[in-house]
Amino acid sequence: PTATPPVSEEGPIVDALGNPLDPDPDGIDSEGIAVGSFGMFWISDEYPSVCAVSPDGKVILRLVPQGRGPGKDVLTLDRLPRVLTKRVPNRGLEGITFLSPGIILTSLQRPLANPDKKTSEASSNIRLLRIDVARLLDGKAGAIQQVIYLTDGKANRGTYISDLFSLSPDTVLASERRTNKIFKVALAGATDVSTLEDENGNLLTPVEYDYQTQIIDPDGNVSVK
Repeated sequence: PTATPPVSEEGPIVDALGNPLDPDPDGIDSEGIAVGSFGMFWISDEYPSVCAVSPDGKVILRLVPQGRGPGKDVLTLDRLPRVLTKRVPNRGLEGITFLSPGIILTSLQRPLANPDKKTSEASSNIRLLRIDVARLLDGKAGAIQQVIYLTDGKANRGTYISDLFSLSPDTVLASERRTNKIFKVALAGATDVSTLEDENGNLLTPVEYDYQTQIIDPDGNVSVK
């Protein structure tokens, strides 16, 4: 319903006789998976949410954007940024990895539809969320940081982040769908955009950045733009 125009998440859900069924409030469209301490699994989900799963496969905790929930049989906390509800339908949280024990990094698959889907298709900016699980569960400020990943090449609706893999607490590998490339990404020094916008993703003040990109051509020549 937050898309423009509004669309359903998965289309009508019916039983064998064609009778409509209510959506499952605990339903998960799982994407990425990471292994944490004590054999716990953490799963990223399209809706979007982050779920903790016990070694026996039981979902024991679900983190959803503010204003979403509650769950039915699963403990559901609306602690993720509300702006995530502006993701393109079926393009929610995709990759997930542990930067260090208790610190999760997860990525949206596409740029947000903020304020609309057309904006998403014209953007190259995908959000990565760094989540300090302990601080989040304690309700402490700064438990979640949002940083921007710039996709390779021109903005288009087919460029996605498919997965993340941690090399260190400040360095990850990110695979991009369609570009067929894997990028080494340094997180140190990245700006937390959470402080630059309100909960709905509106900038508090105009912001401009001046940055440089190093380009290496097929012959090994380096240039900066």
